[in-house]
Amino acid sequence: MSFKISVLSYDDERVKCLNLPLYANPKFCLPIAELHGIELAYISVYNSEELWAIMPLFTRTKLGRKQLITPILSYYNPIVYFLPEQHRPNKNLLHKLGITELIAKYIKENFTNCHINLSPDIKDIRSFQQSDFVCKPLYTFTFDLDPSFEPNLFAKEGTSLRKAQRIGIEIKEEFAPNEFISLLNQTNERQNRIFNIPDAKHRELLQKLRDSGHLIQLNAYLNSELVSALLILNDPDKQVLYAWQNGTNPLFLNSGVSLLMHYEVIKQYKNTHTVYDLCGGNHSSISRFKTAMGADLKLFFRLEYKKSRIPIPKLR
Repeated sequence: MSFKISVLSYDDERVKCLNLPLYANPKFCLPIAELHGIELAYISVYNSEELWAIMPLFTRTKLGRKQLITPILSYYNPIVYFLPEQHRPNKNLLHKLGITELIAKYIKENFTNCHINLSPDIKDIRSFQQSDFVCKPLYTFTFDLDPSFEPNLFAKEGTSLRKAQRIGIEIKEEFAPNEFISLLNQTNERQNRIFNIPDAKHRELLQKLRDSGHLIQLNAYLNSELVSALLILNDPDKQVLYAWQNGTNPLFLNSGVSLLMHYEVIKQYKNTHTVYDLCGGNHSSISRFKTAMGADLKLFFRLEYKKSRIPIPKLR
């Protein structure tokens, strides 16, 4: 099979007409690129004139060196395939291998650095390993949703959930970006976490995603006081939800409010969505919490590549 690569602009009609998952969709990717001041384009792989695969590229140029990255407020960098459905699975597996070989070669030839997270559905990383990429295993937790689904909580977490319900914490879905950013800043300060995005630009991003239908905000109130907020990225076409950002008043960290928020996401959307991805599971405390919620562990890979600098000969 003879594949060829073409790089398309995000506003190319050949990109805009595609039904892409959230993390490849220009309606999400472009606001993220604009926020960070980086470039967005798409690697497209063709067999003759037929599109067989596409992948978003977030490019940052630093000191003349082009770097391929997954931005801080994105999480996955998917490769989306459009393979012939009539082909046998083992034949399409070979097609995917040929496509990723071409993508790996393109990245090595055009970027000095690569630091991206593949999505969990990309399990075959042989082409990248054989092209000297470092393929680091990472983890996330997900729920497979259906109308009958109920989280399988550990006893301690069940007690925390009942505590949050007992003290009267109320969950409402409403868009309140200023209030969310205030809570997020409190959380970042408490955790000594660097978040170099100005409030005004962050607020503008949230508004764009809200307007495009890709953002849900859940707020937790106790006696009319906002004590926690959770932002969910919504992919209605693929029926997938992604936990994205959250902030909590430090006085309510042991109230069970975080557990209640996730519980309400599942309760409200298990009839309309099939997957809730908690987007992360690589720190012990976070992993313990998500395991205790009954979520399933999923593997994905971070691709890292750094081109060696050409040694400069010493002057004699």
